[in-house]
Amino acid sequence: CSSDLVTCTGKWLPEGSTSPQAVLSVEVHEIRKTFDLSPQQDKSLLKKQLQVGESWEQPEDSSKIDVSIEKVLAGDGSVLVSSPVDVSFIAGRGEVCDALEFAVRSMCKGERVVVTATSASYILCQDLRLGISPTAVLPVAFHLRLCEFEPFEAARLGEEERLSWAQERKDVAGRLFKEGRVMLAARHYHNLLGYFVGLDLGMRDGEHAEARRAKAREIKQACRLNSIACLLKLEDFTKARDAATQFLNEHPGNPKALYRRASAALGLGEFDDAVRDLRRLLELEPGSAEGRRLLAE
Repeated sequence: CSSDLVTCTGKWLPEGSTSPQAVLSVEVHEIRKTFDLSPQQDKSLLKKQLQVGESWEQPEDSSKIDVSIEKVLAGDGSVLVSSPVDVSFIAGRGEVCDALEFAVRSMCKGERVVVTATSASYILCQDLRLGISPTAVLPVAFHLRLCEFEPFEAARLGEEERLSWAQERKDVAGRLFKEGRVMLAARHYHNLLGYFVGLDLGMRDGEHAEARRAKAREIKQACRLNSIACLLKLEDFTKARDAATQFLNEHPGNPKALYRRASAALGLGEFDDAVRDLRRLLELEPGSAEGRRLLAE
């Protein structure tokens, strides 16, 4: 706690004051920081820190998490979770709602926070295991504490294990995308592409090196294309178009990239560009029903 004296004059005087100035004694007991956890930085998911953690280390996807959910309140004042519930899960698998998935990735051991889902997208906070239904009135506020986590370090895995882990992560992201949990799927793809760079995933020499490299290239290309699909779902058409263009510069004539760039161009109102990509797609794949449907639009 700290205190100080503040002198007020003019419009800053307390209401009803008759003196030309007033001296206020101000005590600060606590400063609480608020962070925007939403992937698009649109304040749809906010974290207010109540108690700092014990260290700077934070969980990664695939870490084992132990969290205490102290209570959950809905926007209409109703109590969705009234007493502490201990929840254990593997980060990134979608075992808990997206609000908790994004929250724990930003927390340190021992940290206490209030995480508030303000978006109109109920998918952020729907969690049937906790009894939070799609009809819960927003905003929904989670009061929680990160009790413990077991870090996951991909760098310690062998080459074959890393590729298997990357394939599993890609498959999880695909499942999340189909479930409509696009932001969480997009995070998977983004982080996986970072691992390919940071860990030189699948590119090391040794036995079966060529087969590993081919598999790594396959997973990486799928992640890039699927990341573009996520951007389209999130209606971030400019980023989707730019990512598809970069991919096509490296892989000219890729049908999925052509279709997704055309979809982004359509979203941006760039109709000539969309038609050009779709015609090129139909030259390569005349039987593409998706291409013909989009061209008709």
